[in-house]
Amino acid sequence: MNAAATSDHVQGDFSDRTTLRYLGGTGRFWKEGNEFRMTVSRGAVCREFRITRTIGSRYFEYYVGVQTAGPEPAEPADKGAEHVLPFGYWLTRRQWVPTVHIREDRADDFDDPRLNPYEGFYFRKYDDICGRCHTTLPMADWLARYPEDAGKYSPHRFSMDLTGYLKGQRPDLLQAPVEQMPTEELEKVMQGLMSNRPPAPVLHLGIVCEACHNGCKQHVADPEHAPPHFFPTSPLIYAELPAEKPHGRSHANVNWICGRCHVGVRPLFPGGMSTWNSAEYSDAMRGSCYSKLRCVDCHNPHQATGPVWAHSADHDDASCLKCHAAYREAKARQAHTHHAPGSAGDRCMNCHMPRVNEGLDRVVRTHTISSPSKAVIIENNGPNACNLCHLERPIDWTLGYLRDWYGRNYRESAIARNYRPRAEPVGRIWLKHGFRATRLVAAAAYARRKNPDILPLLLTILDDKYLLNRQFGQLAVEELSGQSLDKWRYSFLLSPDERAPVLPRVQKALAPGSRVQKKTQGEVIDANK
Repeated sequence: MNAAATSDHVQGDFSDRTTLRYLGGTGRFWKEGNEFRMTVSRGAVCREFRITRTIGSRYFEYYVGVQTAGPEPAEPADKGAEHVLPFGYWLTRRQWVPTVHIREDRADDFDDPRLNPYEGFYFRKYDDICGRCHTTLPMADWLARYPEDAGKYSPHRFSMDLTGYLKGQRPDLLQAPVEQMPTEELEKVMQGLMSNRPPAPVLHLGIVCEACHNGCKQHVADPEHAPPHFFPTSPLIYAELPAEKPHGRSHANVNWICGRCHVGVRPLFPGGMSTWNSAEYSDAMRGSCYSKLRCVDCHNPHQATGPVWAHSADHDDASCLKCHAAYREAKARQAHTHHAPGSAGDRCMNCHMPRVNEGLDRVVRTHTISSPSKAVIIENNGPNACNLCHLERPIDWTLGYLRDWYGRNYRESAIARNYRPRAEPVGRIWLKHGFRATRLVAAAAYARRKNPDILPLLLTILDDKYLLNRQFGQLAVEELSGQSLDKWRYSFLLSPDERAPVLPRVQKALAPGSRVQKKTQGEVIDANK
């Protein structure tokens, strides 16, 4: 999650002044003694950073650092502040890349010469946003600084004695005894706290026991008799708690622990699913299963997930069937799914949690558990579970089965408006969709189907104006063709002008009838089986 930038933690390539060329500028990465360094320069603009921390360790490693040189004033007001740096390291591909999802407006993902890490460098202080979830803070400091996050999904109404907190924990922030301070001055102190000024003290880099168990000081002192807490407890906390297990391992308490961080505002697909990751709890709350389901029923918080989901499809089905016992028998389940036992269409999550969420370097399952026949998804041409497998089928084919199997009917006016041309395979419509996240999801779905016939159309995403679409598009094209696009000097990092001479070479090499295409024809998956 977050670690000190030491040799035993840093995984990026800092050997011999490694460089990255991006948008006419250069990122340089090297080690100076025991310190890791990064410069970001284009033309006369050059900034140098001393790297202090890392973020992430599975797919990408991002970096946090202090600026040591640059065009800013020699003594800026926030001198010494640690910023999220503009380049990170893609561990699975062993390459430097620009960081994304750092700006709220996602301007770091868009072809626009005004948006760049040089003249347009975006100063994102780590402690202001990232630290609340990637670093373990004292529980009282977390609650005081992030009351909206604390209260939005809390299972119980509670309040905190902020005066007592300031007197007991942060007397250094008070210019006089609380009783003598004007209300306006106290309000300024609290506004500063909620703006993380000064930054909260750090207990641990990364996430450790205290982050989830609300401090657990008593448990550490007496582990045999004082169990860890799943809801904050303190003389400063006033809460309307149930009589049974008020601080225990209840469904509501456990899920709220996850919900304190795995939430966020994202662009949404029709149906309300987030388009990109780290908002799993927000998504989960949009479905009904979490009235009983706990996050820990599927995820072990004390074990790392690893680079890929380790559980088998049978294991995942069993998680659903604990509650949906009526479908445990294969015959009953087939009557519900209308697919052969053990097939892709028979798997609970393929239909009710399809892969529509942009993960770090793969598209992963949404945590909004919903019906694949949901009208708002079908009518508004959102990525629906049926056509994510049956990409080659038109929407009327899908509507026919949803009508015959489940008695569902949809507004003809909406279907006619949102599926054009109507007879075209839905997957092809998605690749040309006006919503960028749909194009990304479609490219990944075609890669999973492993049908190279789509390559000519799929190649269009390599020129998409959104960097992340090109990134996932490159992964999809390489998966389908079995070829690294480095061979033709293509990279998703290229600017529009840099892509212009490269794309024709890629299109020619991967055109129908080419030697590359012929090599891939032997491995085709029939999505209808």
